[in-house]
Amino acid sequence: MDFHADLGDSNAFTQLLAKALMTFIKPLLPKLIEAAIDDYLPQKALTAEQLKKVLNIKSDRRLHEIIDRPDFPKIPCGSQYRYWPRAVDQYLTTHNLGMEMSA
Repeated sequence: MDFHADLGDSNAFTQLLAKALMTFIKPLLPKLIEAAIDDYLPQKALTAEQLKKVLNIKSDRRLHEIIDRPDFPKIPCGSQYRYWPRAVDQYLTTHNLGMEMSA
């Protein structure tokens, strides 16, 4: 993509820059908007079995190695626990457990 403008004309440069930015940003806008909306919507807490599917963990033992850690984010719900997807994602990212799980 070639853009040519007289840099002495700041208004023309501003318009050219805005046009170039929109060319690159416009395809990304739907995903950016969807992500922003998702941040404000309430999350649905997951059961251990649902979390196992989301994280693509095959073995119950492997799942419990992670979720039974004392600092793993969980919410008591009767005799079970529930897990918020964003909190789990943040925990796994912070504690770098992604590589361990795929082994």
